Amino acid sequence: LDALSSLAVATDYYEGPVCRPTILGSSCSKGTPSLSGKCLGHPILKSDAMGKGSFVPNDVNIGGTNNASFILLTGPNMGGKSTLLRQ
Repeated sequence: LDALSSLAVATDYYEGPVCRPTILGSSCSKGTPSLSGKCLGHPILKSDAMGKGSFVPNDVNIGGTNNASFILLTGPNMGGKSTLLRQ
């Protein structure tokens, strides 16, 4: 109940489109584990950037038949690596 209440409050606060994760059975990915996310963003950072044009959404595909089973994430300090991991 606490988790659902928190999601409701966050959805009401957040001004952009939001969604819930969809968990599919193993038959959808032919038994190969996978994770796919499109236009991901940290909810607090994204809402702060609304109207400023500084937010860049990220797409992530891990596993499955045509994707790598891991991601090696590199970049400069303050380049958004930790923010991507928190999405």
